[in-house]
Amino acid sequence: MHRKLNLRQNLLLLNATLGATLLGAAGASANIVYTVDQIIGGGSVTGTMTTDGATGAILPTDFLSWNLELNGVGASFNLTQANSVVFERGADVNATPSEITFNFSGDDNGLFLVQDGLFQGTHYWCNATQSGACFQGKTVTPIFFSDSSTQNVPASGIQVIMTAGAVPEPSTWALMLLGFAAVSYAGYRRAQARPVAAIG
Repeated sequence: MHRKLNLRQNLLLLNATLGATLLGAAGASANIVYTVDQIIGGGSVTGTMTTDGATGAILPTDFLSWNLELNGVGASFNLTQANSVVFERGADVNATPSEITFNFSGDDNGLFLVQDGLFQGTHYWCNATQSGACFQGKTVTPIFFSDSSTQNVPASGIQVIMTAGAVPEPSTWALMLLGFAAVSYAGYRRAQARPVAAIG
C-alpha cells in the first residue's frame, strides 16, 4: 500500500510541476524577433528587429537589437544597434506576438524611424503619418534623402511593418496541460492495476 501511495504522489507531483512550468512559460514575456521585409518603390528594407516582448503601443526602448539592410536604387546601407538609433513619435506603433503595425492614418504626426545620425537626412528607414522629419508613408534612404537612391511610397491605414513566428494560443497551452494530466492519470491507473508482490 505504501508503494502505491508514493507512485500516486509522484505522478501528481510530476503533473503539477509540468503544469506550473507550462503556465509560467505561457505568461512570461520573452524577447521576440521580428522579420522586416518591406518593398518600398524600387528599394527595400530587409532584416530583423528584436524586442523585449512588450505588446500594445511600444516604445524605442522596447527594441533591443536590429540588423537592417537598406536598399535603394543603386545603393545600400546596413543599420544595426551599433551604428543607429530607433526613434518614435506618437502612438502609431503597436506590437502583438506575431506582428508590429504602424498606423499611417494616425493624426498625431506619428513617426517610426531607424537612422544612423538622427535627423541628419542620411541612412534611414522611416514610417510617417505626415511629411516633416521624413516623407509621408514608407521611406528607405540608403545614402541621403535627396539622393536618387531614396525610395518613398505614400501609405494609409494600419499596415504590418514586421512579422514574427507564431506563438501558441492560451487554448493550445490548456490542451497540452490536459494531455499531461491524462498521461499522468493513465500511468496511475496502470500502476494500480498491477498486483503488488508480497513481501515476505
